[in-house]
Amino acid sequence: LAIVLITWKKEIKMKLLYKPVQLVQAKSVLLTDHRFNQVFEEQVVREKCPNQNKIELYFVNKKNKYVWDETIQMFRKLRNIDESLNQSDFFKMQGLSPHEVKERLREYGENIIKISVPPVLHLVIHEGLNPFFLFQAYTVILWTLQFYWKFAVIIAVTSVISVTVSVWETRRQNRNLRDKMKSESKVRVIRNNREVELSSKELVPGDQVLLPTNGGYTVECDSVLVEGSCVVNESMLTGESIPVTKVTIPDEQVKFNYDQQRQYILYQGTEVMQGKSRQGNYCKAVVIRTGFLTTKGELVRAILFPPPLDFAFYSDFLKSVRVFLCLGLIGMTYSLYMWISIGGSFRECLLNSLDIFTFVVNPMLPPALTANNAFAQKRLQKKGIYCLHTKHINLCGGIDVVAFDKTGTLTEGDLDLAGVCEAKEGQFQGVLKEEY
Repeated sequence: LAIVLITWKKEIKMKLLYKPVQLVQAKSVLLTDHRFNQVFEEQVVREKCPNQNKIELYFVNKKNKYVWDETIQMFRKLRNIDESLNQSDFFKMQGLSPHEVKERLREYGENIIKISVPPVLHLVIHEGLNPFFLFQAYTVILWTLQFYWKFAVIIAVTSVISVTVSVWETRRQNRNLRDKMKSESKVRVIRNNREVELSSKELVPGDQVLLPTNGGYTVECDSVLVEGSCVVNESMLTGESIPVTKVTIPDEQVKFNYDQQRQYILYQGTEVMQGKSRQGNYCKAVVIRTGFLTTKGELVRAILFPPPLDFAFYSDFLKSVRVFLCLGLIGMTYSLYMWISIGGSFRECLLNSLDIFTFVVNPMLPPALTANNAFAQKRLQKKGIYCLHTKHINLCGGIDVVAFDKTGTLTEGDLDLAGVCEAKEGQFQGVLKEEY
């Protein structure tokens, strides 16, 4: 029971296994997202800074790194280097020294969007501690003690098969997403006043990269153009089919804004189709964001950690289960009273009273729902649709209309209402008159 409570509620785990201390001394932190009513437990890492007599504290939540700030005595999200720069500052970055590269690599990590595939044991425990599967375990044990073992075996085998299919499908979806988002190539970089070729994983913010003007390659980080111009295909990020032109950022004492100055930024995951430079065969750009800090990284984070959905079907389903359990409690109490009144043994009174609970909720319901979602995942995957959170499948089943906003790509910059068509018997009718 303690393991179940610890798994279900992080607050209970923290109260049982930890004690409150000052934030700077904490080994674990409990994070509460009041907007979506979520709770996370993260481990605080203490890392000694090389060549410095101090220890850096940080933790990672949803692929975002939070570092300890002595000035405010709190953890804050790791800041990108471009947040405090002017446009002219990018022209002063002529390459990093080996020491600077080492420090940036320690601070920002490798330039890779790493998607971990959950281990089998983790997924099995996650599925097994679901309240419905715990109820099934209760049913199987109780019916086995009552020598009703045939149906108990059927339920146990069905549950094992449904959990196995669900775990296997989830791991496969994670592997597919990991392989699709994985990207690494050789890039030319200016470091220590020398041109070197290295893996894109080694790029750090502040690096100056050389981009060939012949095009036909994928950008491996978010960077700002400081020399030349590029024609870029951004359909991977925005869905826009028309290539976009990126130009050199002006050398001005103006605050740089990542969100509003897209015309100067080459985004990770986009494809450079063609480049143009006044000098040589390379355009120059300064790396500003790597890994999960990039726009592509934010997109992947949204896939891995979507906001929880509290839709009516699931909440109503849980309410109905609670009602059934209350009815079962009433029936169990009455059954216990009747068995005691007729002089039943302790075993008969206990087992037959507890048996009432197994009738209020169908024991085959949890494996049926799990198997249904797993097979739905498989059918979606055949259509090229990845789904890591099977709870969303039930929600999609209630969608009637899907609207795609492609204004500006396939149409003009604005839309006009041409008319309203009524649908009868699955067929669109003519345009309704204005008075309707």
